[in-house]
Amino acid sequence: MLHRNKLAISFASIMRTAVVLAVTVLGTSAFARDSGLGEKALQLAASAGAGAKAVREAFTNSATPVQAQGQIEVAFSPNLGAEELVIRVTDSAKKDLRVMAYAFTSSKITSALIRAAKRGVNVYLLADEKQNLGVGAGPKGRAALSALSLAGVHVRVVDAYPIFHDKVQISDGRVLQTGSFNYSDAAAKRNSENVIVHWDNPELASAYAEHFARNWKLSKAFNPSF
Repeated sequence: MLHRNKLAISFASIMRTAVVLAVTVLGTSAFARDSGLGEKALQLAASAGAGAKAVREAFTNSATPVQAQGQIEVAFSPNLGAEELVIRVTDSAKKDLRVMAYAFTSSKITSALIRAAKRGVNVYLLADEKQNLGVGAGPKGRAALSALSLAGVHVRVVDAYPIFHDKVQISDGRVLQTGSFNYSDAAAKRNSENVIVHWDNPELASAYAEHFARNWKLSKAFNPSF
C-alpha cells in the first residue's frame, strides 16, 4: 500500500511539472508568434535591455499602409535583367545605403557595394549568419562579406531567426529595392527570381528602414577572414 501511495504521489508530481512546463512553453510560443519574433530573437532583445512590453511594441503584426508614388521598375531572372537592376540601385546611392541579404555570394554586387563605399557612401549590410558563415555554407559568403568589411562597409550578421530572409536595398532614404532575388550567382543565372524597385518613394523606404533598424539591434559583429 505504501509503495502504491509513493507511486501515486510521484506520478502526481510529474503531471504537475508537465503542466507547468506546457503552460510555460505555450505562453512563450504565443508571445513569440504574437510579436512576430522567434524565441531566440526575443531572448536576444531581452538581453540587450528591452523589456517584454518594449519588444512587443517594437515588433507588431500590424501592416503599414503606404501611398504609391514614384516610378516602379521590375526585372527577372535567370538572365532577364534582375542582377543589373539591383546593381543600378547600388550605383544610385550618394549618401546612405542599407542592405539586408540572405545569401550573399555575387561578385558583381559585392563589387558594386565596394564602389559605393569608396565613393563615400555609408553602406550598412545585414546578412544571414547561418547561410553565409555556418557549417556547409561554403567559402564564397565569408569571402564576400570579408571583402566588404575591409572596404569600409559596416557588416553585421543575424542569427536571431531560423532564416533571415530579407533581400532589400534602401538607397538615400528614397529608393527601395526588394523581391525574391538573393544576392548570389545562382539567383542571377539559374533560379527564377524577381526584383522590384520603387525609385522615389520616401514613405515606403522609411517603412523598410524601420525594419532594417529593428534587425540591426538584433545583429552581431562580423569578423572578416579569408
